[in-house]
Amino acid sequence: EFTGIHRRLEQKMSRGQIEIESTLDLHGMTQEEAKNATIKFVKMAKKNNFNIVLIITGKGISKENRNDAYSGGYARGVLNQQLSNWLKLPQIRNDINGYRYANVKHGGEGAYYILLKT
Repeated sequence: EFTGIHRRLEQKMSRGQIEIESTLDLHGMTQEEAKNATIKFVKMAKKNNFNIVLIITGKGISKENRNDAYSGGYARGVLNQQLSNWLKLPQIRNDINGYRYANVKHGGEGAYYILLKT
C-alpha cells in the first residue's frame, strides 16, 4: 500500500483543492487496454514532471445505472477494482507516491488522484 500522501495534502485532496495536471479516462476500455493506458499515462506524467494526475475508472454497476444504455457497465467496476493492482506493477510503482479516491467534483469514487514522486 502506498502511504506517500502527507496529511496536509490528504486534506486538500479530500476537499478537491488541488491542481490536476493531466487526466486519463478509462471508460469504455477493456481491462488490457486500460492497464496499458495506465502504464503509459503514468510514465508520460513522470516524464513531464507532473505532481498530481487523475485517472477516471467509473464507479461500476450500481442500482442507479444498471439499466442505462451504457453497455460497458460491467467493465467499469472491474477497472475500479483493478487500478490499485496496476499502480503496483513493476513498470510504474516506483514512480508513484500514493493514490486516493477523488473529490466528488473530480469524479468521487469513480476516479483516483495519483501522487507522483518528484
